Amino acid sequence: MTKKELKIINHLSKDEVLGDVIKQLSLPKLNVSSNFFHDLMSCIIEQQIHYRSTKKIFERVLNNAKIEDLTIQNFHKLEESNFKGATLSIKKYETIQSVLDLFSDEETEWNSLKNEEIHRKLGVINGVGIKTIDSLLIYSLGREDVFIPDDYHIEKIMASLYKLNPSFNLKAQINSITQDFSPYKSYAFLLFLKWKNKKTN
Repeated sequence: MTKKELKIINHLSKDEVLGDVIKQLSLPKLNVSSNFFHDLMSCIIEQQIHYRSTKKIFERVLNNAKIEDLTIQNFHKLEESNFKGATLSIKKYETIQSVLDLFSDEETEWNSLKNEEIHRKLGVINGVGIKTIDSLLIYSLGREDVFIPDDYHIEKIMASLYKLNPSFNLKAQINSITQDFSPYKSYAFLLFLKWKNKKTN
């Protein structure tokens, strides 16, 4: 175990509930994706938050277009295949076009931007919400201090573990708990999801 990992574990374990979870699980790793455009389009086409294990629709679309890694340069192949494998609404097409415009108009070093800057750049796109952006920050850019309080699975897990009242502003209750996880909120988020998978397997 590295000094950094030990520091994260010690910090998060100050919370007794999360500490008990950590004792049973290994610390998740945060990875940085090599293709932010690919990941963002995955979120949009999947129509859900970007958990890598749920990319079945996006994978079908890519397979039908004979694409492994989606880029601005090969995006036309998806259009030529008419996004076979996915049913997209007019609004979804509009969102995709807005993303294409953004990536065509400027070359952005997403890894160099602060979280707030990424929210500002992507938040103006209709159909790209806060949860999607935060998910990209965690899963694609490896940001350490992001938590998604109103994720369905997180709500269920934390309501159970912390004996929260789900009918009384659950998001606020979760935010109150997770503020102490900073600056390592992303690890806590992933640990709770890992806990869920452990319990359901």
